[in-house]
Amino acid sequence: MKAVTIAAPPLAWLLRIRKGEPAPQLLCGSRVEVREEFFFEGAWAGPFEDGGLVDTDICMGSGARVVDGEVIVAAPTHALERIQYVRSETEVLVSNSLPFLLAATGDDVDVKYPFYFRDLMTRNVGLNQGAQTIPTLRGGAIHLYSHDNLVIDTDLNVSRQARPMPPRFGDYEAYTGYLRDGMHALADNANDENRGPRAHRYPLMTTISSGYDSAACSVLARDAGCTEAVTFREGRVSLDDRDTRDDSGAPIAEKLGLTLHSFDRRAYLDRDDYIEAEFFADGVAGNDMVMATMEEQLTGRMVVMGNYARSVWDRVTQHEIVEDLVIIAHSGASMAEFRLRAGFIAVNPPYFGCLRFPDIHAISNSPAMKPWSLGRDSYDRPIARRLLEDAGVPRDAFAQSKKGVTQPLITSPGGGAFYKRELERVLSRQSLADFRYFLTQRVFLRQDQLKGDDGYEVDARDFVFHWAMDKVIHRYRRALAMKG
Repeated sequence: MKAVTIAAPPLAWLLRIRKGEPAPQLLCGSRVEVREEFFFEGAWAGPFEDGGLVDTDICMGSGARVVDGEVIVAAPTHALERIQYVRSETEVLVSNSLPFLLAATGDDVDVKYPFYFRDLMTRNVGLNQGAQTIPTLRGGAIHLYSHDNLVIDTDLNVSRQARPMPPRFGDYEAYTGYLRDGMHALADNANDENRGPRAHRYPLMTTISSGYDSAACSVLARDAGCTEAVTFREGRVSLDDRDTRDDSGAPIAEKLGLTLHSFDRRAYLDRDDYIEAEFFADGVAGNDMVMATMEEQLTGRMVVMGNYARSVWDRVTQHEIVEDLVIIAHSGASMAEFRLRAGFIAVNPPYFGCLRFPDIHAISNSPAMKPWSLGRDSYDRPIARRLLEDAGVPRDAFAQSKKGVTQPLITSPGGGAFYKRELERVLSRQSLADFRYFLTQRVFLRQDQLKGDDGYEVDARDFVFHWAMDKVIHRYRRALAMKG
């Protein structure tokens, strides 16, 4: 594989497969691991040197492997980040970064198309569902895919290849044993001696709060060797963000023996470097901007989070009990550009084995789990509770009430109608002023362009995506220009 390291974000990559050429060309940041037959950023459950990124059901990162002349591209097996590609008669370009792909094709997003947020947020409805493409300024289409492998043959035919299914889970012990084995295997892979320089190893770090999800995942991280955690001091009670309460995971971290670093989730609002753009450029309305305050602690680590736990661990589920990826919330889905630049691996244990959701749901509702159920219809997660209580965390130390820390601009609770928040609540003063200037200079729409066929109503907030892309795409254009 021909690889050229450029001044792109450390974990970003773009692969160009040309018809008739014997090897694809890779452009990548400095922390992408490159071997003769494969490249990768992140970690998977298996020995690194085996190159099994396309053969595992737990893959927390992305890359590709050449097999018998075909290129098999591996997407993360969670649904929080995408792989995107464009295809012509002569080549296919694939990337783990939407702005990188646009910059490499000399294209851009279209300010006359205001529905990017809507389209990209529909991908929460299930595996291979929701928007499959988005339009570009030059009339092209960006193809989107998640979870599975993408196979590109020598004729540039593109097809999807299913990942191996996880094993069946008959009881709590089988399921949590699988979670623990997966976490250990990821930690081993992330620190495998066969990786590149020591700077490419990723010690564990875990997020923790006073709720169920990150706290339960911290038990799994601790058991795999993690010694440090990060937390936000306060969380919001509702989306209006006017009422905040203590959400620190300090008491749980103490019980688990973790060294804790505490942060203010709104501290990013004091920055003047337009950091919010990194989170909006993913097209999922910026939920995770609060993570920017933790950047120093996250860089160079394998970071364990609890995203998706609500969908898979709730005893009373809000969606159909099927083998699918259905996201109830978008937490964790707007971090890709931030993660690629900061250089860390994101690990979400609730996604391990989640295609066996019917088994997991049956375990949550089994008689054996009743001692760890609160018997209520909401915010009752017996699997998470048992993980914590078995680790010595008292019942009254966590999950006493539901709180949130994310800062979404647009959200669709439970996959329903879209709800938009005030710009002033999510953008810094500097970013807000810059965005308003962008609106006056770049956005001109007729009245009949302000409503989608599905009734979705457009307003200024939908163009935060275009503003963010305008900021982030320049880092890739500069990197490509420096390459020459």
